Amino acid sequence: MITKRIIVCMALALLFAFGTAVAGTIGNSSSEVIYESELRSAIAVQEGNQDDLFALPGVVAVGVGVAQDGITPALHVYFNEAIPQASITAVPTQLEGVPVRVFETETIRALDGPPGPHHRLSFKFPVPMGVSTGNPNGLFAGTLGARVHYRGQPNAVGYITNNHVAAASGPGLCPASVNPENLPQFGLRQCQPGRLDAGGACVREIGGLFKVVPIIMANTDAMDNVVPSNSFQNTVDTAFIASSRNLVKRSVLDITAGISPELDSQAIGLGVRKSGRTTGFTRSRIQSINVLVAVNYGGSPQNPCGTALFQGQIVIVSTTPGSPFSAAGDSGSLILGRRDSLGRRKAVGLLFAGSPSVTVANRIADVFGSLGVRIDVPR
Repeated sequence: MITKRIIVCMALALLFAFGTAVAGTIGNSSSEVIYESELRSAIAVQEGNQDDLFALPGVVAVGVGVAQDGITPALHVYFNEAIPQASITAVPTQLEGVPVRVFETETIRALDGPPGPHHRLSFKFPVPMGVSTGNPNGLFAGTLGARVHYRGQPNAVGYITNNHVAAASGPGLCPASVNPENLPQFGLRQCQPGRLDAGGACVREIGGLFKVVPIIMANTDAMDNVVPSNSFQNTVDTAFIASSRNLVKRSVLDITAGISPELDSQAIGLGVRKSGRTTGFTRSRIQSINVLVAVNYGGSPQNPCGTALFQGQIVIVSTTPGSPFSAAGDSGSLILGRRDSLGRRKAVGLLFAGSPSVTVANRIADVFGSLGVRIDVPR
């Protein structure tokens, strides 16, 4: 069985550069929102066939969404656009009666993003979410996600971002992982802005690393291709930073004064928005859910971090040509969906990887469940 060439390559210190989709129309022209409960049959077909689909040369991700009509449930298969067209056309048009829709995307590269808006600046305490952060271990920057507290401990306040933002360390700035061992330094101070945006210095401390979910890297074959059937499937790239309400705000810059304690349900076609270090405020829609994706954490040739498989992910696409939903440095951004009865935006996911037209996010329920936290609301 031929395993796929790894491509959904995520910039380790969230500095990922993205590619464009060329096959199929990225985005759903329909305004209809389709919930996960309506896609159960398609999800079952996906999960029964995704290892075989991943074995095709160039496949980077497999998920569920809708067909070109914007209504019919379909499998979504994402290819590296560098793969010959013959390989792409070899994909079946349907599996077990479910249509298969193919998308192409450029290789994701671990590169610094373009200069961003004011989200890169230093902010007075308390600092809003959606702005630059990082740790002192390297010259990089990511994004503050959401102010939270531990469940049942309302005074244990901090914020969430990605593992590879808060806990990156070592020669390759690898995320905290268990194979190879790259354990986090608990208490590691966190900076605002990240050193990349502060002339190389950690000028303002906003908290210390308290909890991180290790990332288990995938098994690879002799050609350095991921073997999905023999690899652990991660669900989140996240960390909790102990801080205080005097240091971080509950507001998200350019979006909302406060996040709802309710979580939103992922759904195809759901309108979402985020505030990030590099691209600031952007809006788009969810294209695929329940996505299995290979994420390359970069590093250096001498110190590669490895590639990890993530299951149950959300894929968001840009609906505005030439205007990506996210870019390098937006890792850690909270993705927000609908409003609650009080008008507050509800969280959908936590951004951690992508391309110019494709953004990958953890489900927010998985993030909160793995860390044992909830949104911190005023008291």
